[in-house]
Amino acid sequence: MTVAVLAGGQSSRMGTSKAELTLRGQSVVDYLLDRWPGTRVILVTAPGQATAGAQRFDLIVSDPVAGLGPLRGILTALENAPDEIIVVTTIDMPNVAVEQLQFVEQALRDRPELSGLMLARDRGEERFIEPFPSAFRRSAATIIAQELSEQRRAVRGLLRHSEKFLLLDAPRDWTDSVWLNLTTPADVEAFNDARSS
Repeated sequence: MTVAVLAGGQSSRMGTSKAELTLRGQSVVDYLLDRWPGTRVILVTAPGQATAGAQRFDLIVSDPVAGLGPLRGILTALENAPDEIIVVTTIDMPNVAVEQLQFVEQALRDRPELSGLMLARDRGEERFIEPFPSAFRRSAATIIAQELSEQRRAVRGLLRHSEKFLLLDAPRDWTDSVWLNLTTPADVEAFNDARSS
């Protein structure tokens, strides 16, 4: 399984690159990769971005242009991936485990007619589209490039192409914590404190 980790965001609310975070005594890189044994991992960065622990990645690639968001990061990963299918997550989602990565990878593998899929989850009466973790085939690159050329940058916007992109219900036994996103220093502090408590 090849996993692409998007790390090229501006991190304006964090105040520092999320790729430099420390989670529970480890660099964010070590924390994530220790949870994903047996995977080939691609890091997708902004142009010129340095990342601590970069030697642990199998491949590091940079978006050719900064500021185009995660959809550009997905395209960069697809353009450089050694495999037909890649699983995509972000560097600020520390609770995504190998179980979730394998689920989306297998779900796409079971549907050869699709170019990609992402998940939806229910919270009470609301339904949320979760762009990550998600899975894509190389064939998604053409559609993603067209979306970007038309100034469409939302990953969930790919679902407009319903013949090629599927919104799949996440397993009901996955807790909301799977989608925890570390956006601010307070989020990181709470995540680190949760272990000690």
